[in-house]
Amino acid sequence: MHSLISIVGLVLTGKEKYPEWSWKIKHTLIFNEMWKGVCVGNGDKEREQPTSYKEFTIWENKNSKAYALIAASVNEEVSGHNSLMLN
Repeated sequence: MHSLISIVGLVLTGKEKYPEWSWKIKHTLIFNEMWKGVCVGNGDKEREQPTSYKEFTIWENKNSKAYALIAASVNEEVSGHNSLMLN
C-alpha cells in the first residue's frame, strides 16, 4: 500500500507551493472518487445532502478519507498555522 503522501506527490510547506499542491490534491481526490459529493471548489455547485442513512455513511467515509489525505499532505508548520486560524 502506498503512503498517503506518495499518492499526492507533494507536501504543502508554504504558500509558494499552494497552487501546485491544490491542483494535485483536487485531482487526487477526483481520481479516488472523493471529490464529488464531499468537496466544493470554484465553479462547483453546492454538494447535495445525503437523503438516507446509507448515503450519509458513504459520504462520511469519503469525507474521512479526503480529510486524511489532505492532512497527510500538509507539513506540521502549515497545519499548525491553519488550526490557529480556525480557532
